[in-house]
Amino acid sequence: MWSKERALHVRQCAIAALRQPVNYLGLRETLTNDSEYKKYWGNELHPSARGFDLVTAKFANLSSTL
Repeated sequence: MWSKERALHVRQCAIAALRQPVNYLGLRETLTNDSEYKKYWGNELHPSARGFDLVTAKFANLSSTL
């Protein structure tokens, strides 16, 4: 059974696919939460500079395809 978070992600992807020009950028697994998490997270809510670089790269990748 899927978690509520996973179910929401799947629904958001489906809605974006039906609605043009909507693009869904999934960022949920961009930043790690393993033993190396302090490299990517500034605190519990905000990414560090390195984490922002990873998020920015995903946005740049998507915008280059538009």
